[in-house]
Amino acid sequence: MMVRGLVLTLLVCGLLICSARAFGQVGKVYPSEGKVYTDEKTGHEVVMLTTHPATDDKMYQTHPSWTADGNYIVFKSDRSGSTQLFALSEKDGTITQLTDGGMNLGTACVGRLRNNIFLMRDTKLVALDIDKVVGGAPESAETVIAEMPVGLVPSSALSQSADGLLLGFMARVDEKDRWVIMTINVKDGSAKTVFESDFKLGHLQFSPAPQPNPTTAGTWIMYCHETGGDADQRTWIINTAERKPIPFYREQPDEWVTHEVWSPDGAGAYFTRWQPVKSVMYVSKADFSSRVLGDGPYWHVGVSRAGDAITCDMMDGKILHIPATGGDPVLLTAGHRNRKGAHPHPSFSPTGDRVLFNSNRNGSSDLFTARVKKGSGA
Repeated sequence: MMVRGLVLTLLVCGLLICSARAFGQVGKVYPSEGKVYTDEKTGHEVVMLTTHPATDDKMYQTHPSWTADGNYIVFKSDRSGSTQLFALSEKDGTITQLTDGGMNLGTACVGRLRNNIFLMRDTKLVALDIDKVVGGAPESAETVIAEMPVGLVPSSALSQSADGLLLGFMARVDEKDRWVIMTINVKDGSAKTVFESDFKLGHLQFSPAPQPNPTTAGTWIMYCHETGGDADQRTWIINTAERKPIPFYREQPDEWVTHEVWSPDGAGAYFTRWQPVKSVMYVSKADFSSRVLGDGPYWHVGVSRAGDAITCDMMDGKILHIPATGGDPVLLTAGHRNRKGAHPHPSFSPTGDRVLFNSNRNGSSDLFTARVKKGSGA
């Protein structure tokens, strides 16, 4: 059932946050923790990017972990006493603290076009300039994009459109399980309601492919019916201009699909299927046809920017590489998760030569990369 008559407005700010605010440990630099080893089972090079006893957690594999210029990996860590955002330099491995309290880190989204992060501070949607924090100027690093309406808080990570103009988010409207998808224009703070739902929404992702004319043709958003388990129809897409939800992969009664992620060209999506046969699959946006890329107990899936390969994890901590057209999987590395350990959530580096993931190999959750061998299929 569609919810009608919902009025949502945003107050445009476009102002720098007051420099009188205390910045605590923002800008604090930790030395490189990088260590390299060769996986004893596969022969692939593995790099421990973090080895601190704290809990370090990469961004979800549907969203960017690397900054737009590829120089930093953004991650969450409680190494400073509370969970905050950090930037790890790809040049020398040093780690710089980016936030220190007051932020809703669950909303954090690394920018596609600039070295920034979008997230919520209290009721304000802000952009955090990573280069300014690393460069020693945290007092001028935050810009307010918009003031959110009272009671409307994004329920998960924001998502940025391919042209960088829009931020999309989901929010619960009231206690009656009414939900809304909205977009915010990063230039003027204006907001639009794309969709109103009477079921819980999750995993919102803008298509990574730029549209010829997004103003008139709209931009595609993928989202899911979030149940914490199996939904009758999980994966949906919607165009911001037409605003009509469309089932993406039409599930059969005996199917359970999950962990969807766009292909880099926006022509389809990859996801894992847990029932009736465990596998990783691809579905086309053009005609909604699907194909199985490989059978196996795959968990989460990430895709390279070139679109030539996908990476999957398994619940026992294996990280695999699979050609995007299907074929035999290559084991990159293993032994990265105990039964209650962090989910690996693997994703490719911008150049596609490494896979980034969470690992419990050292006891606590750390960030690791496994190198993809040239000319070997992985």
